[in-house]
Amino acid sequence: MRSAVKENLPIVSCVSSLFYAERWQIVAMSIEWYSYFGVSRQAYYVLSAMIGIHELLKAYNRERIIDLHYWSVPNIPELNSRLQLSTRDLAGSLNDCYLKYREAADFIIVHDVDDLIYIKHGSQFYPPLKQLWQENPLARSLNFSARTVEMESEKGFAQFSMLKSFNSMNILPDSITGKSIYNTSLIESVWIHWPTEYDRRLKPVTWNENNAILIHARNFYFGKYNNSDNNRDILQETILDSKHAQKINKNFENRKFIFESNKYIKEMESSMRYYSNIDECTLSIGGYDAKIFGCRSHYFCKIPRFPGIYCIESRQNYVKHVLTPFLTFYISQKSPSPTLNKNGCSL
Repeated sequence: MRSAVKENLPIVSCVSSLFYAERWQIVAMSIEWYSYFGVSRQAYYVLSAMIGIHELLKAYNRERIIDLHYWSVPNIPELNSRLQLSTRDLAGSLNDCYLKYREAADFIIVHDVDDLIYIKHGSQFYPPLKQLWQENPLARSLNFSARTVEMESEKGFAQFSMLKSFNSMNILPDSITGKSIYNTSLIESVWIHWPTEYDRRLKPVTWNENNAILIHARNFYFGKYNNSDNNRDILQETILDSKHAQKINKNFENRKFIFESNKYIKEMESSMRYYSNIDECTLSIGGYDAKIFGCRSHYFCKIPRFPGIYCIESRQNYVKHVLTPFLTFYISQKSPSPTLNKNGCSL
């Protein structure tokens, strides 16, 4: 039994479940970003993450900036249970989050960890969201134009400057599918890009780049930034106000010296062990925008292990109960919990 959150949290963000998480820079950046722009609580669901990222999440959890949840997909070999769920049971984790926080929040943002929403002039989120739904009571959701950016960064935690990464942001020309913000009084269930259950009279509202943008902060370069690109710095000059970048960075720097007391956080460095493997896996099960039938499960893929690499994985045990020859239940003994794997991450 999972209870709904009873706190007053005007805006909550539900972050899609982390798996093979190794890019710690965007985890820190995303948490500081949404905290600065007025998100009351960020819900992080973890399937697997490098131990340094897990320790970083625990540190933010202690400060009540985020809530850390462990999410496990049932592994019942006789049923091939993990192959019966799309992606990594993304719909399950997102709706668990949405239902858990719906009574506490007026608005819920659903996004990936590398999605950074920026509203014009660096506005705090709540006032324009409240105004939007006052003016558009039949708004199904608020959608954003989304653009991928590339930025540079340091590999090590001690040298990392969030401000340097913000200042090097370079927007790429192609638009991509964005994410949404929901009014919790109107939407019953969600997916990663749009709602799934709602009154069909409701219609989406989309803000263009003059009003807001979703920054897809996916591409990091470590000392290899391409200065010749004609689009360089267009985002920094036209969208992201430098005063906000400086304040976000200051908030992070104020916490950084506390974080560095943790051995695993202090020793974090960038790696690319899993990024390319996950991209290949996603393409092999249909690609990002494929129109296919059936479950696009990451569990079809074989991701290599890396001995000596410490990873935290969410695990849960199930007990089989046979009621009749035709009816069997698998019931979890307890909630998912973090387990250390010394041979890298898995699902």
